[in-house]
Amino acid sequence: MPETRVSTMPIFRCKKSSRFLKGATSAVLTSAVLVMASLVGCGENTGQNASKTADEAGKTAAESTGTGAAATNTANDQKSTPQNPRAQPPGIPPLIASPQNVDFGIVEPGSKLSADVTLLNTSEKPIRILRAQPSCTCTTVSMDNVIVPARGTVQMPISMTTNRAVGKKVARVQLLVEGYPKFFTVNLDAENAWAVRAIPPHISLKERTDQLETLSGQFMLESVDKRKFNVLNVMEGKPDFIDFDPETDEPRNRYVLRYDFNGMQCSDLPKFLFVRTDHPGARMLDVRVRHDPCTKIQKTMPMNDFRSNLGVLKPGQKITMDLGFKKPKRPTMSSVTSNDPNLKVRMIDQKSEGKELLVTSLVEISPDMPDGLFQVPIIFSDGVNTDEHLVYGWIQR
Repeated sequence: MPETRVSTMPIFRCKKSSRFLKGATSAVLTSAVLVMASLVGCGENTGQNASKTADEAGKTAAESTGTGAAATNTANDQKSTPQNPRAQPPGIPPLIASPQNVDFGIVEPGSKLSADVTLLNTSEKPIRILRAQPSCTCTTVSMDNVIVPARGTVQMPISMTTNRAVGKKVARVQLLVEGYPKFFTVNLDAENAWAVRAIPPHISLKERTDQLETLSGQFMLESVDKRKFNVLNVMEGKPDFIDFDPETDEPRNRYVLRYDFNGMQCSDLPKFLFVRTDHPGARMLDVRVRHDPCTKIQKTMPMNDFRSNLGVLKPGQKITMDLGFKKPKRPTMSSVTSNDPNLKVRMIDQKSEGKELLVTSLVEISPDMPDGLFQVPIIFSDGVNTDEHLVYGWIQR
């Protein structure tokens, strides 16, 4: 059986011509510079943290470093409101950025994105960018010691790679300019989604321990490309539709579904709802179920994602899986193992990309794997620490 790669699900690519990607338009804006891209969503543990203000980011920017994968997609023509240098407090460099807010729109998880930002020096003197660094390893920018001529412009290429978890991803890029204590900020936004996405991207039962539980409710599934599709399963059961009867109604591009966890013990609450559809770009997807403390996920190793979607597979199939580790404590992983005899896994490659370690594993499905949903924790070790990573998919003969 030929090998398949998890990262190659055939959906919308982040090219300018794609109707799924909103390009980033130019507009004029202003001031300050240290490049720190806080891509909230390199992992859920970061995605749950509120993004810092520009001043907070500036205070901590010297502690932030990172690089990311080379960009393959572009964002252009994003409308933005320019910063006004005359309206900024003292200490901010005389810069205007176009655009300041780069919106990549809806992109496939694991996408490599890029944008070019034009920096204009509004002063009569050349200025030097001392340092440009992203706060997240998912983002790359290289502007150290770049001089912006008086009344002139330079291009600032920015690239970032989204992780494979769905949801909003926000990044921040800041630049430090010689002679100016304040920083200039460029914002990056994207939404990770398969060809079918959940709205909202997670189910909130109890986000904090001081909140009341909401154990029942509804959520929406819609196709990004507006294609009609069928929802086949939620977990291994039939979907509980609202105002839709799959026996009599025609397929739609949007569905509203119920969930109800009343009566379940804390230990039985699922961390994810796994959904199977017949959309060719999203045959499997997951919806995070958040409850503190019942479904809270805490990691001992800095893996980018909590789970990997292997899709719909046949018994005996082999598939490769990539997983990134942000700023790992040790430079390499020593092993990856599975305790399920129906799913074998072995490491076949690992390489450093800046401060991120990318590990590629080969997953082999047993010919005896039963049909239906599977969820298998696999265990990564760096020789000292170990941690679980969930892989899931659907077996269909």
